[in-house]
Amino acid sequence: MILRFQRRSLLGSRFVLLLLLCLWILCTLGSSVEACQICLPLPTESLADRILASEHVVLARENPDRPYTLRAIRSLKESASPPPQVDLFLDSATRRRLSLDANLSVLCGWFPEQGEWRRLLLYEKSVAPVVDEIISQSSAWREHPERRVQYFADFLTHEHTALSDLAHIEVARAPYAQLKQYADRIPRELLHEKLGNPRRVEWHSLYILFLAQSEDPRDQEFIRQEMADTARFGLSIQTAAWATALIEIDGRDGIQKLSELYLGDADRRPEEITAIHAAFRVHGNNGSVKLRDRVVAAYGKLLKKQPELAPVLADDLTRWERFDHAAAFATLLATTSPDFASFVTIRNHLRSAFSTMASTAASEN
Repeated sequence: MILRFQRRSLLGSRFVLLLLLCLWILCTLGSSVEACQICLPLPTESLADRILASEHVVLARENPDRPYTLRAIRSLKESASPPPQVDLFLDSATRRRLSLDANLSVLCGWFPEQGEWRRLLLYEKSVAPVVDEIISQSSAWREHPERRVQYFADFLTHEHTALSDLAHIEVARAPYAQLKQYADRIPRELLHEKLGNPRRVEWHSLYILFLAQSEDPRDQEFIRQEMADTARFGLSIQTAAWATALIEIDGRDGIQKLSELYLGDADRRPEEITAIHAAFRVHGNNGSVKLRDRVVAAYGKLLKKQPELAPVLADDLTRWERFDHAAAFATLLATTSPDFASFVTIRNHLRSAFSTMASTAASEN
């Protein structure tokens, strides 16, 4: 829900000064040509992605004429052009398993852009219905991506590791508002067990967000304590998840607590501040109107604490149609020399602010 800018206080002298400052910034500043981006090291490609990206999907077993190689025995997904011959090496361990089970095969996909076949999965009875569903629902899932997440959520605790991992990726990258709906798929006791397992650390963020949906006071206190410890020791791993969880359970008080811990006078590493911004952004995008007001207020502190975040903060605020910090952005452009991409993003925010404030002023007269 977008909350529109409605501040009458800007119609006085401060409003006029801000308009003049914005106009001066937009008309006079230059720029340089540099850009940067932040990458998150999380697993992002699922088995379903690979199946859907394949032009051909076949089942294969050992080629009796060429030991230790595979040949196609059945096609599951085809295109207009015939598939090239499967030419993949068959390792000893898989070869042994195939020799012991005539119903077992290897799922392979042809990727035309790379011009190669790839092994996707050891195809057995438990995964067959899932593979069939992925192929048959391809078009429907493109039209309704939420149905794809809904389908895979039921496999989060599946005993087959490949299906469980598939479900984890599909659910973890879903929009936060949808992701929360599937927290009950993993019992709270199992969530705590998984959070204590370092071998599942890549999924700890998902488990933390699920745990935040618990109404058990013990879980809520656990989240508060973990967030406090994370801040006390200056950690950056899972910080965004713990911060998001804290806001989920404590709302505006959670935002205030995070602001005290990270946006005050204490020295914080850029990674920590970036993680806190990620949590604020999640709730700014998905939270209530009152929660967004607190998030927007915290963005002013973020901008002051870490000016390097200015372009992403400006982009968020423009999408939310909130221009509470336009003066701070204008001052930033007037006193610094951001790279070209940052300059354009902040300039667009100021243009939107100018247009909105001008429209508000006209409607009030």
